[in-house]
Amino acid sequence: MRHPLPASLCLVCLLSFPGGCRKETAPLPPPAHPGGTLRAGDVLAAWRSAGLAPEGFATMTPSPYGAAYCERGLVHGLDTILCEFEREETLKSAVKLVKQQWATFEVSTALAVPNRRTVLFVADRGRREPSGRSMGQMAKIFTSL
Repeated sequence: MRHPLPASLCLVCLLSFPGGCRKETAPLPPPAHPGGTLRAGDVLAAWRSAGLAPEGFATMTPSPYGAAYCERGLVHGLDTILCEFEREETLKSAVKLVKQQWATFEVSTALAVPNRRTVLFVADRGRREPSGRSMGQMAKIFTSL
């Protein structure tokens, strides 16, 4: 059976586009911190100075939940996300969405705390800390910044 495209058309495609006939996608620009928010780096520094030892935090690209900037990592084994938002309305929608997701996945211990258009999302998915002590300490430091 012959290929439906003439060989000359395939050759033109290969010579015209360095990547062949594949569609190349441009890399996403790095997320930017919106003005007027509490920056994730400042929160992480405050936690470190309080002895909480955040680990593995990395920028989430693309940023989820309509946020302009998010970082994700662990604090004492707790899944933690810090997201910075351009608008208060988007922040409120994100908090509602995350809480719905937690209910779907039956996360029993979690919190979502806003501060200056930045939100702290923490979930204890592995039931590592039933007392919630670290979670409470994280939230207290976050809201005091």
